Amino acid sequence: MTITILGWYKNEITARGTQHLTHRLPNNTNTERINLNHYDIAPLRAEQLADVLQTNTVIISLFSLFLLILHIFFKQTLTALCISENEFGEEGAQHLAKALQTNKTFSVLLIEYSKIGAIGAKDLADALRTNTTLTTLSLSGNDIGPIGTQYIINALRTNTTLTTLDLSFNQIREDGAKYLADGLRTNMTLTTLSVDKNEIGQKGAQYFADVLRTNAAITELHIRENGIGDIGIQYLTDALQTSKTLTALFLDRNGIGDEGAEHIANALRTNTTLITLTLCNDGIREQGIQSLNNALRINTTLATRNPRGGISEFDDRQWLSSTLQSKMILTTLNLGSNAIGLTGIQHLADTSGSNTALTALNLSMNKIESTGAKYLAEALLVNKTLTTLDLNSNNIGDEGTVHLADALKINTTLTTLALNNNRIYDQGAVRLADALRTNKTIISLVWTAGGTTAVGWIFFNMIEEMIEENRERLKFSA
Repeated sequence: MTITILGWYKNEITARGTQHLTHRLPNNTNTERINLNHYDIAPLRAEQLADVLQTNTVIISLFSLFLLILHIFFKQTLTALCISENEFGEEGAQHLAKALQTNKTFSVLLIEYSKIGAIGAKDLADALRTNTTLTTLSLSGNDIGPIGTQYIINALRTNTTLTTLDLSFNQIREDGAKYLADGLRTNMTLTTLSVDKNEIGQKGAQYFADVLRTNAAITELHIRENGIGDIGIQYLTDALQTSKTLTALFLDRNGIGDEGAEHIANALRTNTTLITLTLCNDGIREQGIQSLNNALRINTTLATRNPRGGISEFDDRQWLSSTLQSKMILTTLNLGSNAIGLTGIQHLADTSGSNTALTALNLSMNKIESTGAKYLAEALLVNKTLTTLDLNSNNIGDEGTVHLADALKINTTLTTLALNNNRIYDQGAVRLADALRTNKTIISLVWTAGGTTAVGWIFFNMIEEMIEENRERLKFSA
């Protein structure tokens, strides 16, 4: 039997510590998995572990393996490698690049927060020119900068196998965005690109917008936390009106505001391909939400909306209700931390009662309290599709819990209910336990029992036992 998984995360293994390992493993015939995470035993030399690994003929997946041994991987059946938060550096990238030039099975490579810099990016780029198996490459958090980005994208002018590239947290800035955009004009194999938190600004957004107008391969673009603002959004949304391939766009934490939301709304009126759009913590208020709502009444393809954060209380909450009723392909809706208020909850509950597509709903941290819980409980009495409901941190109390517990006696589809930080005490615990005597579908109920008396804890433990019975029942029926 040979090693199939070797974990190496955030370690600094000394030569002496490695010596003990290398003496043991060559003759070991029973080891399937070795976990050396978080051991203060480090820096490992390549030669010491290389001898060991060459006696093992199959390595299916290595997670966070530290550096220099990688030059021997061309002799192994390595398919995936993740190196995270290790002092991998330029030298490690150089050794890995040599492996990539000869390896015939390597498909996934994640080198994250390992300080390879622009020089390490150059070595890997050189390997990409000839490698024909790698499909996923993540170099997030390596400070490769604009120059390192240029090396990578130049390699992709000839590489025809890489489909996913993550360059997040690399300070590529406007120049790096320009290099990427220029390279993507001719590359037709890359489908997913992540450039989160890279300070590309408005100009960088303009470069990517130009790409979206002509590139027929990119389907997913992550551009979170880049300070693109309203103007940057306008560049991107103008491109969306003609883009025929982009299906997912992630714009969280870009400060786009109401004006940016209006630009997005205008694009959604004509775009026919976008199905996933995230706008978490983007400072969108009442006017922006209304613009999006009006557009969504026309657009019929958007499947996931996530306007999380920055939505203020406003009177007209009908946008949410009408959206869910008309867009029956929406399955997951995350509205956490939006203070949507009781009116919004009421409209949402009314819609959820009749909606036949929504399966997961996140309403955490929305201050819905007991009245909002009552509205949702009434929806659960008739809803036949919702399986996951997150109500964490909503101060629903015992009274709100009672409403939900009564609904659980009838509802037969909900499987996961999150009620953490809701001031649920003895009465709530008693009623939940009573509901689970008849409910056989809940397999996950998350809540905090702090504040309950000894009696409440008895029912809390009873609830845990009944949920476990539901899990076992589901396991045997599967």
